[in-house]
Amino acid sequence: MTGIFSFKLSDDKIRYKLYFCGIKFCAPRPSYAIKLMLNPFYRYKKENRDITTLPKATGQIRNMQLANLEILKEFDKVCKKNNLQYWLDYGTLLGAVRHKGYIPWDDDIDVSMLRDDFEKLTKIFEDEVENKDLYLKHHFNEKGMYLLKISHKKCPYLCIDVFIYDYCKKFTYDEEKIVYTQNLQKLRQEFINKIEYKDGLDLYKKYEPLRTKISESFDNDTDQKDLIYGIEFGHQPYIRNNWVMSYDEILPIKEIEFEGYKFPSVNNPDKHLTEVFGNYMNYPKKIDFGHGGYVKLSLKDRAVIKKLINKKKEKK
Repeated sequence: MTGIFSFKLSDDKIRYKLYFCGIKFCAPRPSYAIKLMLNPFYRYKKENRDITTLPKATGQIRNMQLANLEILKEFDKVCKKNNLQYWLDYGTLLGAVRHKGYIPWDDDIDVSMLRDDFEKLTKIFEDEVENKDLYLKHHFNEKGMYLLKISHKKCPYLCIDVFIYDYCKKFTYDEEKIVYTQNLQKLRQEFINKIEYKDGLDLYKKYEPLRTKISESFDNDTDQKDLIYGIEFGHQPYIRNNWVMSYDEILPIKEIEFEGYKFPSVNNPDKHLTEVFGNYMNYPKKIDFGHGGYVKLSLKDRAVIKKLINKKKEKK
């Protein structure tokens, strides 16, 4: 239906969206709602179980975690071979610190890179990666959000999200960072309202004038610098009050354990995670399985996941 009332299944196929007079209401599909109620981690939270001792995920979500881990290892190999610097970030970094692996209810991988390395990656990845089923997907949405994904040609539920950071001038006070972030958010929204784009790569290119305008406002003193989120993604204020990070919060990169392997980490994980999540050692208000935790996998999807997991076993 159209007009004042419309009804459709969300893109993730696990929620219904109801639009009434321009207002959006969401409700989970019945099968998804049942799985939510059976989520064991809500029970652990109610029992106040030490969050660092939670068991690993099982079943479908664990299989997807292990498959994505293999993709991360391929990504890591390409980056090391080509001297590209990256680090685990967001939920993946949180999982590494708190669980030495995945957050039990999460299944994707988040990594970040400085822009120069990011742009080098886009030019060499598909030639350098051994698994030719992996490719770069320039993801975007109607709100002007751009994100690079390392995706799998045969299973759309497997991926790594790659976020961009830029260098910026040195800020003395947090209040300055917040004000600057607010100005950037306003500038970004004004920019998005004016442009049109046909796909993710086109959107990334359209951001070039805005990136230039922002970079020109920064000092060129390379000995005094902070880092800032890339303007393309548009991180929401609830993720972090400001987009600016002190240099030593992120760099120099060090290593951290994740699922029994060593991967790059930010220099100060505690500070970074506290800025992003607050008290990250507490249970979140909402415990919802990750992107693929509730989807109905096809036989083809399952075969791809099994093949990736078996590849890990063959190497042992």
